[in-house]
Amino acid sequence: MRTACVTDQPAPMYDHSPEFDWRALYQAAIFEDDKSKIAARITAAENALRANATSLTDSHESSKELRDMERAMYFLKLLENQSWD
Repeated sequence: MRTACVTDQPAPMYDHSPEFDWRALYQAAIFEDDKSKIAARITAAENALRANATSLTDSHESSKELRDMERAMYFLKLLENQSWD
């Protein structure tokens, strides 16, 4: 039985910042339970992470964000390498 989850909802209309996008897309990939959608969710999250990485500046806040993004990319790669048979 599939349960509703926050990631099934579209992003709020008021927040289109790259930081929000990558986090929402990452969560959508991690919590996706439809095997046919996982690869597309992972790709979307990875693309958003790459786009956000190019917009970061050198600051303490940015270094924390970069660490969060590196962790997210790591877990996306783990998910991507899983066998879903």
